[in-house]
Amino acid sequence: MWHAEAHARTERGPYVPASLIDEAGDDLFASLMRSGYRPKAGRYVRSLLDAPGPKTLRAVGAQWGGTAAAQRVHHFITASPWDWRPVRRALARYALRTLSPRALVAAPALLERAARPQGPGPQALGAWLTSAAGTVPVDWCLMPLRRFGGTAGGCLSGRAPTAAGDPHLLDAVTGATGLLPPWEGPVVVDADVLDAPALAHRLGRHGYRFLIRTTPGTALRVHRGLPPRHDAPARTAAEVADALSGLRRPVRLRGAPVTAVAVPVVTGRPSPGLLLLGEWESARRPRALWLTNIRSLPLPALVRLTRLRDRIRQDTADLTEPLGLRDYAGRSYGGCHRRLTLVSAAHLLTVVHRSAVGPPRPRPA
Repeated sequence: MWHAEAHARTERGPYVPASLIDEAGDDLFASLMRSGYRPKAGRYVRSLLDAPGPKTLRAVGAQWGGTAAAQRVHHFITASPWDWRPVRRALARYALRTLSPRALVAAPALLERAARPQGPGPQALGAWLTSAAGTVPVDWCLMPLRRFGGTAGGCLSGRAPTAAGDPHLLDAVTGATGLLPPWEGPVVVDADVLDAPALAHRLGRHGYRFLIRTTPGTALRVHRGLPPRHDAPARTAAEVADALSGLRRPVRLRGAPVTAVAVPVVTGRPSPGLLLLGEWESARRPRALWLTNIRSLPLPALVRLTRLRDRIRQDTADLTEPLGLRDYAGRSYGGCHRRLTLVSAAHLLTVVHRSAVGPPRPRPA
């Protein structure tokens, strides 16, 4: 049984007890049936936590000792046949048991520190479980990249979104929810969705409660159930939000003052019960516009859901990136997925340990 213990670390990564890595590894890596793979996965996670500086394959290999060890690390990530999908499923369910997450957030992430001469670095759609203890990445869907020899796909279905509004975006979202037991929490899609009504329609058919960021030009109309004086002849999300600015209410959040409005709307698709959520930080254009079918939450709670990506950005900068999110330089498509899976495991165990230890106590005067 692992025991939470406070431990200060400065030069290396965050401290996680070896006992927690061993115990959690029995769950996270149970699908790795080939001899030696489970201890290698746990050792790789340990190396991500211990290796100083960028977590390149060479840096991780140095933790294993010697040139031959570095070759074993390289093979384990880039060429070995172990499937990352069952590991991610175990990772997501472990997070569900230990952290009681409240929402699942899908948002884009950049997987390389700098652009290459031939264009931008690799991109992915990540899925994070968010809880009071922190945010945890549980799934990654790679965009089609020349870097992987033109391989198209990274979702659990074997396909990847070729554009933000492509129907395959649903594969990324439903693939992430499929990692969990029946998921009743909100699904927040904070990406550049070109056809939010189509995504809303399909997510609604799957029974998900969702909040999807949409563009100002999305075709919408105010629901006729509103009083006539608010039934403006708007045709886009931005026009609906502007026409009903008189319904805006202040919402208390940290930082700049925010006002928001939730308006019943209809689209060209059979998606009943939709609301357009608009939020402003100034009197001019909305900060963001969202489509949602969540009617059980008050307006402030909906607005707080829209800010979850801010927490993810902060946790990514503070934890996921230092653990090696952008340090993989291999050209193996499967290697990238295996690497991201083990980085996610290191992130998860760090959050689990920190939640058990609690915030540091002030020293006595």
